[in-house]
Amino acid sequence: MTTSQDIIDNATAILRVRDSGNTYLVEDANKNADLFISLQNLISEWVEDAVVNIPAPALVSDTLDIPPGTVRALAFNLAVEVESDFGMNLSQNVYRIAELTKDRLEAEIPLDLSVDMSDLAFTFSYDIESDN
Repeated sequence: MTTSQDIIDNATAILRVRDSGNTYLVEDANKNADLFISLQNLISEWVEDAVVNIPAPALVSDTLDIPPGTVRALAFNLAVEVESDFGMNLSQNVYRIAELTKDRLEAEIPLDLSVDMSDLAFTFSYDIESDN
């Protein structure tokens, strides 16, 4: 299980504003709160776009029941989303991973291509003898 804080920690490690497994290099509770709001917004946008089907967390300590691939996609895309807030310029590799991980989530969306034709009526008569 992953918490919102875990995703924020991963994103800030990608941004290199903190060391992996450690707290922020610069302690700032307000910045953490801003990142949490950005994460909530990102999840809400992805729910609207049918990329994921999870509720946006209400608290930073909320546990998100999501697969590991979704955790990685959220962390990388959150890092891209907030990079300017930290005055950072991410590498092209980070952008590529963010895009690929989101693309993979979108590729897993089941498409319902069924067509309900129950309300359509077709009548066609064919005369074999006259070929009409």
